[in-house]
Amino acid sequence: MADEPPFEVKLQITSLSLTDFQKLAGLPELDGRVNATIDLHGKLNRSPLIDSDDPLGLSITADISVTVTDLSAQDPAGVIQLGVHETSWQGSLEATVSEAGTQYSMMGDLSVSSAAARQGETTVIGWNKATITGLSLDSAQNIGFSELGFRGLKLFGKESPALETTLTITDLSLVPGQTVNLNKVDLSNIRGNLLINENGELELLEDINNLSNAFLLDEESTGAVSAEEETNPMAISLGGFSANGTLLFKDSSISPAFQQEITLEEISLGTVNSAQADNPTDVKIRSSLDEYSRIDIDASTTLLAVKPDISSAITDKQ
Repeated sequence: MADEPPFEVKLQITSLSLTDFQKLAGLPELDGRVNATIDLHGKLNRSPLIDSDDPLGLSITADISVTVTDLSAQDPAGVIQLGVHETSWQGSLEATVSEAGTQYSMMGDLSVSSAAARQGETTVIGWNKATITGLSLDSAQNIGFSELGFRGLKLFGKESPALETTLTITDLSLVPGQTVNLNKVDLSNIRGNLLINENGELELLEDINNLSNAFLLDEESTGAVSAEEETNPMAISLGGFSANGTLLFKDSSISPAFQQEITLEEISLGTVNSAQADNPTDVKIRSSLDEYSRIDIDASTTLLAVKPDISSAITDKQ
């Protein structure tokens, strides 16, 4: 039986308010404007009006462009308030619908500009622009991208950014519950504050802990980890890690307080693979305290082993 002729649908959405979808999304707050263009091409394998033993099937392809401006949303628990100036997606969709189910794959580029997450009146994290190129998703829940980048990524402390950097992750592939592979993770132009307060506590760790607590759901929401997940943990592979920048170290637990700027010229980490946890990973640190003093470290460690082992050579030059 001959296939049905293809059809085409063009859809344009202009300034659609997200407020109308607040209850449907189950969020205490949702606002923003959506503009979208969808150019869809489809084809049925036969006419649905004809009685036939052949199962009805549909295949579609679509070019999709979506922009969301001035997004404001609050999580269901009312803990985190998210504000994003602009989010845009440019990509394509391929899908088939049949009696066997729906199979689809999506690929495109995503950008998120001028975003910040607040807890009450306190900003906890924000960035100037985030981009994901070559983002792919499919019906088997496989996820991948060519590059993820955050420019002006800031983790906020009590009074000012505790950490600011540019983050780049290249070539990620993720199979949920099974494997996650990363080619390279880079933190460049780090500007951070390592502040020890009067109680001897490192404030950056407290800031990270507060951020984690703000975003993590409680156990009732997430559910318990299955026995299979415990016995078969996700396999992790990292091709390498690098970082550079400047840290301000200040210890207020002693009197008088000690303060020192540390220049991180180079931090690098070799290949890490959880399937080969006993294989050593090379660690390299090049840092200076001032023009006369520096600390260099060359180490080898089994980071993911049950009993991590480390051997190192530390050079302190003055």
